[in-house]
Amino acid sequence: MVPLQGCAGIGAPSFPLAGAYFPAWLICLFIGAVSAALLRLLFLILHIDGLLRYHLVTYLSMGTMIGLVGWLLLYG
Repeated sequence: MVPLQGCAGIGAPSFPLAGAYFPAWLICLFIGAVSAALLRLLFLILHIDGLLRYHLVTYLSMGTMIGLVGWLLLYG
């Protein structure tokens, strides 16, 4: 029961949007996915993309990092 102590207090962070409650992680997932796509475009413009070896891993990890930073900044 000790590991579940943190879940009992405030509940999951969610907010109403168009009459339905959306989980906060969904917004952070969207922020990470959009930022990874924008970083890919930026890297293509700056010709950095050709220097990368593992494109999928690189953009997936950058999107994950930005999504997690967004979670920390928005929901603490």
